[in-house]
Amino acid sequence: MARGMLDSFGYPLRGERRTDAVVAVWVLLLANGLLPVLPLVPLSGYLLLVVGSTLDGADAPPPVMDDLRGTLRRGAGASVVVIAYLLLPVGFVLVVLVAVTTGRAGSASSLPVVAAVSVGAVALLAASYLLPVGLAGYARTGRLRAAFDRSLLRSVGRSGRYLLSWVAAVVVLDLAGLLVGALGSVSPVGLVVATLVGAYGLLVATRLLGLGVADSGGVDAWSHDREEPSS
Repeated sequence: MARGMLDSFGYPLRGERRTDAVVAVWVLLLANGLLPVLPLVPLSGYLLLVVGSTLDGADAPPPVMDDLRGTLRRGAGASVVVIAYLLLPVGFVLVVLVAVTTGRAGSASSLPVVAAVSVGAVALLAASYLLPVGLAGYARTGRLRAAFDRSLLRSVGRSGRYLLSWVAAVVVLDLAGLLVGALGSVSPVGLVVATLVGAYGLLVATRLLGLGVADSGGVDAWSHDREEPSS
């Protein structure tokens, strides 16, 4: 387990075309800075392919250009899953914050406000923890309903191996975010380089999450329900 996690840091540069995955994610992140949201669909689709190939036991990133239509289709499906998981907790937290900042909720230190913020934070943390499991279910089966399978969410979510991988992925993303912030504040060139760092960190984190789901036994549970997304 530990060795697999360490190997994840070299994952983005493996395979015959070693730079393709990093460059593709890098370009999509740069494009998102110019045209927000739209590039996130193919980005989500490719990261879903990374999870799926990891669950299949692949040691290198999947090809970038093999099935662009399929990547876009998976990206759209992944977007639906993300919205379904995060809409309510994020919306709840935003409503509470707006109520506090406008004074409608009274003092920010009052018990009801603190309780509401705490409930929202816990709900958002839980959704963020289970979201990769749901996405892995979709990546493995090609079916949106697999992203909301309660029994599988429960079994994978309770796995200590998945928890360890999730924490490692969060740490990688946090460190990448710090580097992106530091480099991006230097100059426009620094921002471009920072985006490359972010792309690399995103691929490593996605690999870690895929390994966590695979090591938890989720792959076997989903195998019987596997189906490629229809064209």
